[in-house]
Amino acid sequence: MWKYKLDGTPVRPDIGPMMEAVKTIHAAVLEGRPEIGCKMHTHTPSDIAVASQKCGLLPISQHAVIFHNRVGYHDFKGFELEKGMRNALLEDFGDKSVVIMRNHGALVIAPAIAEAFLKHHNSPAGRR
Repeated sequence: MWKYKLDGTPVRPDIGPMMEAVKTIHAAVLEGRPEIGCKMHTHTPSDIAVASQKCGLLPISQHAVIFHNRVGYHDFKGFELEKGMRNALLEDFGDKSVVIMRNHGALVIAPAIAEAFLKHHNSPAGRR
């Protein structure tokens, strides 16, 4: 498994450098929300379909209603390589545990891996 410090430094010498976008998006969430133990970022066809809709996730099914008013939205602006984008992402997360990145995918955070997986799998954005 690859492991890095939040600044992108690998914990082992045999691991390559971390991509800049990973440092901006993923490290920002982990650093800004220290209570979380797991973060999932996916680009499933369902993620992208929901993220591409101007209206976002509509509460029109029993699966979607579970997430009503519990999803944040982030206007993804391409490869977010500037550190200044971190604050915008964290503000869009707010107190939510699911953020739909418009025209991109989904981010799910939780205290543990199992909870993050279940949140993602059971959300309409995670269904395939």
